[in-house]
Amino acid sequence: MQADLEFEYPHKLEKMLVKADVVELASKEEEKIQFAAFAKDAEEARRRVLTYEEYFQLDPTKDGHIRPPKKSQGSSKGDTTYEQYLRDRLSENMFANDLMELEYKFWESAEDKRERIQKMWIGLKKKNALGGEDMRSTAEQVKLNQDITDRLRKLRWRVD
Repeated sequence: MQADLEFEYPHKLEKMLVKADVVELASKEEEKIQFAAFAKDAEEARRRVLTYEEYFQLDPTKDGHIRPPKKSQGSSKGDTTYEQYLRDRLSENMFANDLMELEYKFWESAEDKRERIQKMWIGLKKKNALGGEDMRSTAEQVKLNQDITDRLRKLRWRVD
């Protein structure tokens, strides 16, 4: 059956191989991103110097004399307050400052933007390789392959 399909429909087989390669490429890219995040966390953990409480796994919030650590201000949108955003992007132009409130709603850091675009790209490549919503189900594809094989066998039987 496979030989019949390869002989009669080499372009379809080639298309299936290309789709499989694209899915594999998208999966490898996703693994790279996950490994990069893991490696970054591991490197930060390696460089970090443990305090007495962290080394002995003591909970500082249970001890009354130790205050819980404050959340540090980061570059992510979730870590940046509106007032801090205004201070960082304050302009001499009065009209530009009027648009700051609207701009803050749609602002994202470069790191957030890169992560969002990478996820979109991987999802798009997987969807395109698999066929998206119009993709045939496995049962439909098997039925189609069997139908093609049956027709080829009937045709060859008539020719012979």
